Amino acid sequence: MYFLTSFFFSLGGESLTLVQNIYLVKWFSGKELNFVFGFALSFGRVGSTITLNIMRPIYALIDQYIHGHVCLGMTMFVAAAFAFLSWMCSLVLVTCDRQRKRHKTAALMLAIDEDISESSEESEKVRCSDILHLSPKLWLLCFICVTYYTSIFPFVSNALISIALVVHVLFAFTFVIPYVIVVLSGISYSLLASSLWPCISYVAASKVLATAYGLISSVQNLGLALVYLYIGSLVDRHGYFLLELHFLILLSGKYYSTFFNLFHSYPFSFFLIDFGAVYDRHIDR
Repeated sequence: MYFLTSFFFSLGGESLTLVQNIYLVKWFSGKELNFVFGFALSFGRVGSTITLNIMRPIYALIDQYIHGHVCLGMTMFVAAAFAFLSWMCSLVLVTCDRQRKRHKTAALMLAIDEDISESSEESEKVRCSDILHLSPKLWLLCFICVTYYTSIFPFVSNALISIALVVHVLFAFTFVIPYVIVVLSGISYSLLASSLWPCISYVAASKVLATAYGLISSVQNLGLALVYLYIGSLVDRHGYFLLELHFLILLSGKYYSTFFNLFHSYPFSFFLIDFGAVYDRHIDR
């Protein structure tokens, strides 16, 4: 039953995160995008922190009147009430987005004398074949995302690359108190997450943006699932020192991947074909 409920919880949570990212990209652009992504991620972490610290007092309060498994169930109902509030907020957001779309469509119809409703519906069709035409930069971002998140999430903490490398070097080779290392890890995650996710909107065409975000989220969660199984076996057989070396290797690979992606983004990388830009021009015709 636990695995079944966890499956449904993850199904809703990951879908919610994906849709939230799409809304952010649709409503904001340019220099605003990084700020709103960082703002949204920060509030998500604030919510997680509050939840981890408030559920035990709520359980203790209910336990004064109701005991046993019923007390636990009532505590979970309190959490479900917040989930219901989130659902109500999503309905308001959908209404606002539909109004925005109608205003935007009306403005376009005034600007050009043609029927754009059919073309807009056609442009929003999702095809599985779009995955084959995604930019190589996006696949590189997938690799960066997986290698970083699999190194940060085992600490149940907050993912810039050099700081993360310092964190795992300190864990592996020093005896610095864990609080300092975890704070560095949190700063690292905050910087990377607020810059990684907006990058997807720059390397993927607007018509396949939802597909791109869904793909990188799926690859991320697949990587987390497989790596957790691997590191559990690694710790049982060889201990935590080899585990930290494993994390350092992952982060080093992502470090060089980031520099390769940066190098690929500049004009002097003439020997690399930017398939993403070619596909963008083709799909926007």
